[in-house]
Amino acid sequence: MMQCTIETYSPRTISETRGKPAPVTQTRIDPYVKQLLQHVFVGTRGGLNRIRIIALLKKESLNLNQLTKKMCMDYKAVQHHVEVLEKNNLVFHIGEKYGRTFFISNLLEVNMTTFNEIFLKMNEKVV
Repeated sequence: MMQCTIETYSPRTISETRGKPAPVTQTRIDPYVKQLLQHVFVGTRGGLNRIRIIALLKKESLNLNQLTKKMCMDYKAVQHHVEVLEKNNLVFHIGEKYGRTFFISNLLEVNMTTFNEIFLKMNEKVV
């Protein structure tokens, strides 16, 4: 039986890409994007799982099966959360069927500071 570990994520971890600092972000916060991120991560159930998915995809691109194993969740649940993220243009995929590999979208990459703010607020609520 495979042992799953649940990692904790900090904004520093999320804002790094494969050990390199994240690209320069925009200085002006787009209110529509902030509203979208709050809705997807705070306003609906499953926001913490979506944050975990974003954190994993920020480190490396993964397919659904790899995400399922790393998150220790049901395949269908991870599939649902990824579909929600994809529908809201926060992640995108390359490939078809089982070979689909997911990546962070440019929209989220540019607004990573806003995402980190939301992450910190959610982290305060949980603690």
